[in-house]
Amino acid sequence: MAYVPGLETDVFISYAHRNNVDGWVTALDSYLSTRVPEFLEHDANVTIWRDKSLSGFDLLWPTLQEKVENSALFLSICSPVYVTSENCEKEVNHFLERGFDIPRLERRSRMAWAVIIPYEGTRDQRPSFNRSDTVRYSFFTNRGDDTFAQYEVGSPEFKKEADRLAQHIAVQLRRVREELERRNTPSAFRQSKTIFIANCSRDRRSDRETVINEFKNCELLFVPDGTYSEKDLSAQTLGMLAQADCSVHILGETAGITPDDSEEPIVRLQYRLALAHRRPGFTQIAWTPDSLQLVHGGQKEFVEKVRSFSPEVWATGTEVLRGGRDDLLRGIAGILQRSPSAAHIDAAGPLYLLCSKADFDSADENLAKLRDNLCLAGILPEFPAFDDQDVDLANIEKNIIKQSCATVIYYGKGGDGWVKLKRQTLIQVLAELKAQKQTGDLDHYVRALYLSEPINPPKQTQYLGMKVREFPEARGYSPLLVLGTASAFQSDHLKPLLDRIASENPGAQSV
Repeated sequence: MAYVPGLETDVFISYAHRNNVDGWVTALDSYLSTRVPEFLEHDANVTIWRDKSLSGFDLLWPTLQEKVENSALFLSICSPVYVTSENCEKEVNHFLERGFDIPRLERRSRMAWAVIIPYEGTRDQRPSFNRSDTVRYSFFTNRGDDTFAQYEVGSPEFKKEADRLAQHIAVQLRRVREELERRNTPSAFRQSKTIFIANCSRDRRSDRETVINEFKNCELLFVPDGTYSEKDLSAQTLGMLAQADCSVHILGETAGITPDDSEEPIVRLQYRLALAHRRPGFTQIAWTPDSLQLVHGGQKEFVEKVRSFSPEVWATGTEVLRGGRDDLLRGIAGILQRSPSAAHIDAAGPLYLLCSKADFDSADENLAKLRDNLCLAGILPEFPAFDDQDVDLANIEKNIIKQSCATVIYYGKGGDGWVKLKRQTLIQVLAELKAQKQTGDLDHYVRALYLSEPINPPKQTQYLGMKVREFPEARGYSPLLVLGTASAFQSDHLKPLLDRIASENPGAQSV
């Protein structure tokens, strides 16, 4: 089990086997395995992995891929042999493109170079190693006569530099672990998350205080305890519900306080108002602890209706939680972590989901999620035709564009040249259809580029590196939308597209 929870490997050591003929890499591996845990907690178990086989890179690549993708840190043992190796470069690039994603900690910051033989000026050096933003550790000394001396295993110089490296690894592992723990606790939620905490009966006040403390990094809304008329209490509650992403209702053994001018307890009044509040994306959370001893008639009947999902007290968007206090906290956390559901578009027509054959044939998971989310939003995605036998593919594509409300170019495994060609082809087809007056107003035809995995320099520089997410391509046409972050698919990536489709298609409605 790795020190970083949820990952298979803490440190992946990438090296050329020719640099380990005398066991130098093995010795460094052994030293780090012993020394790194000493800079961490008492029970820290650090997993360091390297390929110890000499059976051939091609046979090992699937295993190496999996190890690289599930590693917290990446350590390169650099030398002229290493930096001119296609296989070693492949490992480096795979970590940069597909390594485990940790927001706020870039993969480059999780890499280190341990230079055992100087390689500056090496002929045919691979581009991946021309980096100045990665921490370097030198395990050699220059003699001053254009020669160098590599640190011998066990020497004071070796131990000094290896100790610096071990401490750096320990610091980085702790950063990765803390970041992942931060993401998986209630305190990780962004300030934009707003929770309305409903009032509760006296027997559940400690539970309510726990929720307030656990989710203090969210924006919390609640009506202070006090004396209110039903009108004032309703107005305050409705105002807070209008701002909230969810409401939390902690049901106790008693109904609690009732306003002087009402027969409805505050707990049930706020529950009823939240039940009727069905803003898109809003969730009503009701917790009925298993420990409740329900003896009072009215409250017992109310709780039992909630638990049985009675239509009087339940609607789509109401989540009923049982169990103990920990189940309540986990339930709230899980609901807040959900991606917002996509808007539903009616009467917009199909959408041309233009992908490469490589993405289509590989059963790309992100492409499948994009397709499914479009379907959930009420838009039928139409894929390209790839059969080239006695079929006019260009004419088929033109007809699909003519009948669709939008085109999304899926930039996954396809090359940058392929993407640019498809962007140009789309404009040309729209211009031709417009000239022929074969369809409606094509000036407002929606075009988008979706950036999916893997990350590469063109995606990073040309699209993600730009501050704008809309690119004017041609006069007379709406800008090209740029969606996604070249990472795993998230449903909220589609919101700009769905909003644009709804606004550009008068017959379409966003539900």
